[in-house]
Amino acid sequence: PDAYFEVILRDESGQELNKLRFPEEHVNPWVRHRQNLLARALAEDEPVAPQQGEVIAPPNQPVPTFLIWDIEENRKLRLSETPQHLIPRDRPVFRPSDWSLLLAKSYARHLCRRHGASTAELIRHTKDPIPPAVLFMTNVRSEFFDELISNFGELPK
Repeated sequence: PDAYFEVILRDESGQELNKLRFPEEHVNPWVRHRQNLLARALAEDEPVAPQQGEVIAPPNQPVPTFLIWDIEENRKLRLSETPQHLIPRDRPVFRPSDWSLLLAKSYARHLCRRHGASTAELIRHTKDPIPPAVLFMTNVRSEFFDELISNFGELPK
């Protein structure tokens, strides 16, 4: 899949300082290649296995939670911490891999230090390859050509 990401840097009051896009266009080809590898690593999601039964929390302890991609309007995803018993069972559910979360937090921290920002909001854009079966379809759905936007949210410094 094709992938790129944007980072919106904000100061302590929440004002936008800068908006960066990676991979950058006017950089050394080797730097661009490394940024492209980072963008692809951020796009690695894992399926969340549906629960087989009801989850009951132990006495005096909270219900376990998972970070999952929650669907918003217009094919946009937002990372949300969801209790285990509220994870949807009627559709496939995905979560970012531990590695992509680590990379997102680490790169956000690096950009905050480099640009003097307080928080960084990381937004991932991915586009899946068009399946060959589309060539033989009479009614092609527009979802085959849409871009999927996934928001990691604001990552603190």
